[in-house]
Amino acid sequence: MYRRHGQKLSLIFLACDLGVTAIAWFTAYWLRFALWPAQHGVPDLHLVVEALPLVLLMAAIAYRVCGLYEIHRLRQLPRELGEVCKAGGLLFLLAIAAAFYRRDLYESRLALALFPMIDVGLLVVVRRILWQALTHFRSRGLNRARAVIVGSGRLGRTVAETVGNHAWTALEVVGYVDRPSPGES
Repeated sequence: MYRRHGQKLSLIFLACDLGVTAIAWFTAYWLRFALWPAQHGVPDLHLVVEALPLVLLMAAIAYRVCGLYEIHRLRQLPRELGEVCKAGGLLFLLAIAAAFYRRDLYESRLALALFPMIDVGLLVVVRRILWQALTHFRSRGLNRARAVIVGSGRLGRTVAETVGNHAWTALEVVGYVDRPSPGES
């Protein structure tokens, strides 16, 4: 059950991340040639568009390798920021390697330097918004998961009470599992 929900969430995050990466790719091109003069002229936009599928493929690989799609209910900002920075750095290295290998006509070094900074910044903002939306939906009872608590003693009851008081976890305690008492068989 959890794996099925985790896969759906991973696909949502992947789609958003790739959309953000495409926006960052075009924004880096626009910023480079709108704010700084180009000695050799402005390259055609179709060269940037032609490079986009390769950039998105490399982004999907970099993001997956760096663990951006391991869904955790208690995702913390510092850990996610570190993973996004690693993924952005790996994508930057892959993009540079691909540009040198292909001897691409669109190889503005400044645009390639702007791209990971814009990409990482946008990814962090969009992923935080997605996590906040997910927390909101979970507190409203959507995307709930069922949990069985091992042990029915004082600690088990405390865990059940804590989970019940924190709706944002989206966990529903459905029962307890405990070993039989000495008199039972």
